Amino acid sequence: MSQLVCPLCGRFVSISRFDPSNFEADIFAVNVRGLGRGRGFAVSETFSVLGEPEITGVIAERCRIILGLIEGKKILSGGEASVLMAEVDKWKDEAMRERRSSEDLFAKLVELETQAMSWKKEALRSRRGREDQIAQLAGLEGVLRK
Repeated sequence: MSQLVCPLCGRFVSISRFDPSNFEADIFAVNVRGLGRGRGFAVSETFSVLGEPEITGVIAERCRIILGLIEGKKILSGGEASVLMAEVDKWKDEAMRERRSSEDLFAKLVELETQAMSWKKEALRSRRGREDQIAQLAGLEGVLRK
């Protein structure tokens, strides 16, 4: 009969009886009291240690290593993840600055295009006015020649 050695704790378990789907999701610790010499121990109190970083931290680090082995990927440690998150935040800030800058430039472009359209309309009005004046002048010259 083959035995499975837990990569987290080193406990031997029969492969035929190994079923982690029924394991408790919490991490428990127990206080025990002695029953006297040669009589063993009895559990006096069971309590959760999920909020204890000195316990959960080493378990989490070991789980990252195990996941890396299973998935064939490098799992980041907490420090590496923090450094990368800081880098991501820096790039997000830079992207937001660039976005605001491009929005400002776009607003200026719209303003310049509006101004250029206004100047084109003014130039067209001036050209029509000039053409009207040239036509009036030609009419007056025709009257004077008669």
